[in-house]
Amino acid sequence: MPGLPLAPVAPEIFEARFVAVEPVSQDGYVLRLEPLVSTAAPAPSQFYMLSLPERLQPLLPRPFSIYRVEGRELHFLIKRQGPATRAYERLAAGDRLRLVGPLGATWPEPEPQIPTVLVAGGVGLAPFPLWIERALARGMAREKIRLVFGARDARGLYDLERLRTYGVSLDLCTEDGSVGERGRVTDLLSRAFASGAIDASMRYFSCGPDPMMAAVQRFLAGVERERSTSIATWFSLETYMACGLGVCNGCAVPVDPACHGDWPYAKACLHGPVFESHVLAPGALEGAHG
Repeated sequence: MPGLPLAPVAPEIFEARFVAVEPVSQDGYVLRLEPLVSTAAPAPSQFYMLSLPERLQPLLPRPFSIYRVEGRELHFLIKRQGPATRAYERLAAGDRLRLVGPLGATWPEPEPQIPTVLVAGGVGLAPFPLWIERALARGMAREKIRLVFGARDARGLYDLERLRTYGVSLDLCTEDGSVGERGRVTDLLSRAFASGAIDASMRYFSCGPDPMMAAVQRFLAGVERERSTSIATWFSLETYMACGLGVCNGCAVPVDPACHGDWPYAKACLHGPVFESHVLAPGALEGAHG
């Protein structure tokens, strides 16, 4: 029995120069890098392993989803939360980083006739802007794209000014009510289903903290049971990994063995990070991986 398809693995190892850091919230920034050589163009939701070759810390490379591509520059949305992310922020113009990528599977390609709901939590926004830009460039109507974006508070809602320029439906929420509606993304989804703004015929892509994605998965499963239907849903997992190449086995994800050659684990770097909902084993989004 065949296993899950492997993501296209043709990563390049190259250096890039630091261009700038752009603050996009109180605790997040966009890291702008310019490759020193010509490199393959990344697809939405692919990622790169970033490291600082001339420094001992951080010792291991870190995976970051591609956020946007602008000219020759690669942009990464980063939450300020540890020594590595703070080290990138302190780089000076001309400093060099080593990148491996692009890596990983991608979201399904935009289909202009199929409305798509993007559900993001905090820095889980990262894999969506490039997909939105590609969809709009291919003629997808703005009203067929809905971005549901939530966080604990205003600090976790990144780059709102840019998001508003896309002109897509944008639903915001924070748990403390500081921006948008008070509540969680599942509250917004529930109200949108009740009003008919979204329905089971649409596609759903989600990325964010494991508990948020687990809640989204449970909510959509409830809709499926209630309406005796199936909903096309994909999740991009925020999984820790040390290599990005399938060697370290640090990014094992529990999956349905029937979908993966009777093997109960997939590797987020090789088979993901994007997985269809039905492929994931029960509890896979409950923080049991990585």
